[in-house]
Amino acid sequence: MKVLIEIEKKILLVWEWATKLWITERHMIRIKKRYQKLWERWIVHKLRWKKWNRSMDERTKETIKVILTEWSYEWFWPTYLKEEVFESRMGIKVSKETLRKIMVECGMRIPKEKKERKQRKLRKRKEMFGEMQQFDGSYHIWFGEEVRCLLLSVDDATSQITHAVFAKNEGKQCVFQFREEYFHKQGRPRSIYLDKFATYKVNNIPTAVFEPEVLTQFESVCRDLDVQIIHAHSAEAKGRVERANRTLQDRLVKDLKLEWITSIDEANEYLQKIYIPKHNKKFSVQALSDGNCHRTINQGEEDFYWVMSFREERTVKNDYTIQYKNQIIQLENVWEKTRPKLEVFVYERYDTWELKITNQWWKTLVHKKVEKRPAYIDPVKKEQEKKKREKKEKEWKKREKKRYGEAKERQRKFRVLQLVFFQKVSKSHQDLPKIELLKMAKKLASESLAWRWENHLASDSL
Repeated sequence: MKVLIEIEKKILLVWEWATKLWITERHMIRIKKRYQKLWERWIVHKLRWKKWNRSMDERTKETIKVILTEWSYEWFWPTYLKEEVFESRMGIKVSKETLRKIMVECGMRIPKEKKERKQRKLRKRKEMFGEMQQFDGSYHIWFGEEVRCLLLSVDDATSQITHAVFAKNEGKQCVFQFREEYFHKQGRPRSIYLDKFATYKVNNIPTAVFEPEVLTQFESVCRDLDVQIIHAHSAEAKGRVERANRTLQDRLVKDLKLEWITSIDEANEYLQKIYIPKHNKKFSVQALSDGNCHRTINQGEEDFYWVMSFREERTVKNDYTIQYKNQIIQLENVWEKTRPKLEVFVYERYDTWELKITNQWWKTLVHKKVEKRPAYIDPVKKEQEKKKREKKEKEWKKREKKRYGEAKERQRKFRVLQLVFFQKVSKSHQDLPKIELLKMAKKLASESLAWRWENHLASDSL
């Protein structure tokens, strides 16, 4: 527009502007004539206000609207409506998309709202090794002809592969075995970053929303070991382990093929001894801070053995039995440790399937599996057994009280004898320090009290 105005005012000649715009003088004259004829409208395309050649005429459109509203086709989908109603029955040719737009105009369909793309922020690496472990399972034909699952753990700070194992699937049994090997090998990390697979998170919507305290077996174990679980909302969020999987699907598959490996045991051995050190040497980076955030296992060997197990809660029935996996388990000698209607915890190892049952105070209960539930007990006999049990309990409490009283009395007598012997020893050994005198008095008092107890001479005068 600026060029044509200057030409019209004869500020510049046509050939000068043609040279500047890199067009011919003849074309510039053509543009000038169009401008003089149409003025500003020449900028807009000539097809701007014209109808599309394949557009539907208004009469057909109104006919379709009348048919849709009068015959109540709002519960029909556009594709079926186009094929079975308009084309086959009425002979009206209309595209599926045009029909959908007409139904939207009539209020028969609600158009989908476009989702707004969320703006993601780049998350920086953690500063120290072991502060966060990214974990994922990758299904692929790694070797042979079957699809296997590679369980992979990658450190967030260094991109090192901290542990990797070939398994059958990403179920809780394989994951528990992987985690137990990892804890023995590296220790307990600060946190684990993983997806929302059913092994790691409760995905049942009513349970997840209204009962957030319900945890999976894996989450319960990590809570007991003080390991934080972070669930990723997208695959890109845990990109380091995803990219590591892509690299392994390229390089590791070819390495296994070159080594003629076809079994899972050989593949795990090659992965641990040869490939992981080679991969970490090539692809790992230096952490921002030196040190290791992995922590040692606080529990003892036996306690940790049962921490890494599946756990369930069961209610003790009146006949001191519980039901677990269609099995009836009889609790024995438990009247001091639990009662009917109370909860007990059943621990089951993922590898040996051993069972351990504890009460609410973490005391182990002796149990055995029975084929059928104990027979019906007569109410009269049940009442008699209850009285016997109460009587035994009273006698047991009485014995405990007596034993506690005797122990307190023995302690009192020991202190009296210790004081007496301390006074005697301090007179005879005045040159010794006070600590030595106390040791001598304690030794003499214990010997004297033991002799009196054996000879039944524990006099009440003490």
